[in-house]
Amino acid sequence: MNRIGPTDVLNIGWTIFGLNVGVSVAWMNFRLNAGWTIFGRGAGMVVGWG
Repeated sequence: MNRIGPTDVLNIGWTIFGLNVGVSVAWMNFRLNAGWTIFGRGAGMVVGWG
C-alpha cells in the first residue's frame, strides 16, 4: 500500500509548482516594493529640494 500512485505524483508536482510560483511572486513583489521605495524617496527629495 506504500506505492506512489498517479494522484500522489500530481499532488507532489502541484505542491512543488505552487512553491515555485509563490517564491517567484514574493520575490517580484519584494523587488517592486524596494524599487518603488527608492523611487519614492528620490521623487520626495526632488520635490522637497525643487
